[in-house]
Amino acid sequence: MIDSKNLEKITKENAKDKLFNLAKTISYHDDLYYNKNRNEISDSEYDKLRELNKKLEHLFPDLIQINSPSKRVGSKLDSNLQKIKHNAPMLSLNNGYNQNDLKEFYNKTKKALNYHNSSPVFIAETKVDGLSASIRYKDGKIDLALTRGDGRVGEDITKNIKYVDGVVFKLPRGFPKYFEIRGEIYMPNDVFANLNKERKKIGLTSFSTPRNAASGSMRQLDPLITASRKLGFYCYSVINPDKSLGITLSDIKNNVKEKGFIVNEPYEVFNNIESMINFYNDIQNKRSKLNYDIDGIVYKLDRLDEQVILGDATRWPRWAIALKFPAEAAITEVLDIIVQVGRTGVLTPVAILKEVNIGGVRVNRATLHNEDEIDRIEVRKGDRVTLQRAGDVIPKILSVDLKSRKENSEKYIFPIKCPSCGTDTKRLKGEANRRCLNINHCQEQLISKFSHFVSRDAFDINGLGEKQLKFLLRKSFITEFFDIFLLEKKIKEKNFYLLNIMGWGEKSINNLLNAINSRRNIELYRLIYSLGIRHVGRETANLLSENYKTIQELIDVAKRADSKLSKSWVGLNSINGIGDSAINSLYDYFSDVKNITSLERLLIELDIKNKIQIKSKGIFSNKNLLFTGKISSMTRKEAIEKAESKGAKILKVINKNLDILIVGKDAGSKLEKAKRLKVRILTEKEFIDIVNND
Repeated sequence: MIDSKNLEKITKENAKDKLFNLAKTISYHDDLYYNKNRNEISDSEYDKLRELNKKLEHLFPDLIQINSPSKRVGSKLDSNLQKIKHNAPMLSLNNGYNQNDLKEFYNKTKKALNYHNSSPVFIAETKVDGLSASIRYKDGKIDLALTRGDGRVGEDITKNIKYVDGVVFKLPRGFPKYFEIRGEIYMPNDVFANLNKERKKIGLTSFSTPRNAASGSMRQLDPLITASRKLGFYCYSVINPDKSLGITLSDIKNNVKEKGFIVNEPYEVFNNIESMINFYNDIQNKRSKLNYDIDGIVYKLDRLDEQVILGDATRWPRWAIALKFPAEAAITEVLDIIVQVGRTGVLTPVAILKEVNIGGVRVNRATLHNEDEIDRIEVRKGDRVTLQRAGDVIPKILSVDLKSRKENSEKYIFPIKCPSCGTDTKRLKGEANRRCLNINHCQEQLISKFSHFVSRDAFDINGLGEKQLKFLLRKSFITEFFDIFLLEKKIKEKNFYLLNIMGWGEKSINNLLNAINSRRNIELYRLIYSLGIRHVGRETANLLSENYKTIQELIDVAKRADSKLSKSWVGLNSINGIGDSAINSLYDYFSDVKNITSLERLLIELDIKNKIQIKSKGIFSNKNLLFTGKISSMTRKEAIEKAESKGAKILKVINKNLDILIVGKDAGSKLEKAKRLKVRILTEKEFIDIVNND
């Protein structure tokens, strides 16, 4: 197999055959992507084909074929939509895959424009993974909308474009008589998930990606179908702009944004390579929090006259580059399906995969959620599947390639007995999950419960990982939560020995005991969260700690609640944000004598901080705070805890209820929005000075 790394050994005859096959293969996948709205390979695998073709043509320029992929954008069109020529070619973008590619583009651009001791200005924006479209206006109204098509000719989607959010139907005054704007049509990720769910119900094939779903939605002959898909549009450029809109891309973006168009944000201008790289890294870290797909950052010369000087190559403008993110989707094989048991007894199926690289991370497993999900996507052992990874969470399977399934493939049968303890499992009414109810003697449940108890947001005890907990539980050195705080006493009384077991030496044992003792002082919300009560996460635990002074007060209130949740009873159900599921779980947990006995033993070992007293006296009491940018003097988690200890409530997004924005390094769009809302803004130093002097 010839790849990009061993090209120096290839003969001219082999190169000719390879280029012929590459042209056919790339053309096939282009047709699937642009016309059939589906993928058989991942974006990264496709990019590798293009890169190999490019390198072979560079080595053997006399072998470049008439139908070479390097000479075209998109694919030959075969849909039923009318074909119309673009006013100006709708080119693709040259891709970069690492910082060196960006630096090379930066230096070549500087040299081409004769910048020596200074730098040209670049605008950077997110590369939305959607369907490229061009919208023409005449006398202030939409006249024509086209897809990219093959770059020269696009498909007429005028009827459907009017049903896309973010498209301006009638231009305000101040725009030229003839005006063309280009952008990306995309499908939000939550809309994509619901669409596939509905298609599954009525027996239709699922879309493989949000981009394919958006493309298929825009090619509908019935505009009402397009309208039901809830698509969005971000604009990124204007063709032949009137100078009144600006002489730079950043000015044009700002102006069209003020006139009602939605632009992909954040976007920023830079004149040095270090800031350009920092912007890429920052957006990559935030990528998984977006509700739409982006696959890189686009860098363009900001000045329009400098764009004209550099001009265009065959397939892309010389004044722009797309620096791609590492792939967050990939295609691989399911080697096996296993079932894990969580701390609440939930059975979660997990696909064991042939290892694949997604977003720079080696992945060998993906969650399958529950038995309904397995049936929904029809996954089996041996299937080829498309994966998606978001942030640091375990990847999920987007779709199964049913065409490649082996004839002897067998449907997966979900177990009805717990794989850990062998107990019969039950699927409770109204729940999607099957559950093991052997809560006190199921080994996997106990391990998960203790892992949760010592986790970062609970007691945060370093040195007690899953491996150590399994050993301590197996040897019955710990059976209840309070046993963790009795380890030092048992060791001193020589009830058991840890030296030279599991690799423990005197130093590691002392470190573990010190870590345990340092957690005897704990805030109430951490204690509540650590208990692992169903439907009581960190935020619910926070709410409870803000409304009850002690754990005993919470227990007394919870035990007065009943499963009927009488409207005449006022207690937990009077707290905004505490729902029926959480109330029922609290009632069940604190009504269990065994749980109360265990908790009472635990409380003997602890000193619990009263969060209400702390918050009522804090400098940020009753204030809503939000952090943006990079906090350099501490972790974001530590900064939030400091703010909360001074009475603050931390918001997730900017809204009218925000009182104070704390700004770190490289703050983005949140800062600008806060200024418009006239929110009080504090620097990191000002924030630290306030909390330290309060």
